[in-house]
Amino acid sequence: MAWTAPSAPGIGSGVGFCPIIQSSRVPIVCLDSMRTVLLALMTANVKLDDRLSILRAGDRFRKWNSLDDQRVCSVCERKFKGRQVEIRRFPGGRYKLYCPTLGCPSGPHQWFYPGAPVVSEIAEPDWWRVGKQPTRPTAESMPQAHAHRI
Repeated sequence: MAWTAPSAPGIGSGVGFCPIIQSSRVPIVCLDSMRTVLLALMTANVKLDDRLSILRAGDRFRKWNSLDDQRVCSVCERKFKGRQVEIRRFPGGRYKLYCPTLGCPSGPHQWFYPGAPVVSEIAEPDWWRVGKQPTRPTAESMPQAHAHRI
């Protein structure tokens, strides 16, 4: 048996609910909306004076001289400034840095200086083989033993 609240004049039908016999341990709210609320609570509103200090402490890979320093995200390819970096505060006073692009999960280890090559131009051509089993040498590269008759 469902119950419907009476509607106000000029407004569509009222709000309804259906009583259940047994409760559930599963939350009634949508998890996506909970994630949004929790994310909004964790996103820190940091003063500009503190933001540069947090950027310097949170990015061990590159140097931040000012909030106008730019980086390029290797995940979403967006160019952004230090003042745009998303700073989230966690319990215990810890901060984490995230790309400012909505939905991009990258952090400082995935950000680069604008115009910097991703792979060094002086890198070995077979850099990806480092640590792998060497391939069997070809006949041309093997030294040849020459037998001599006496």
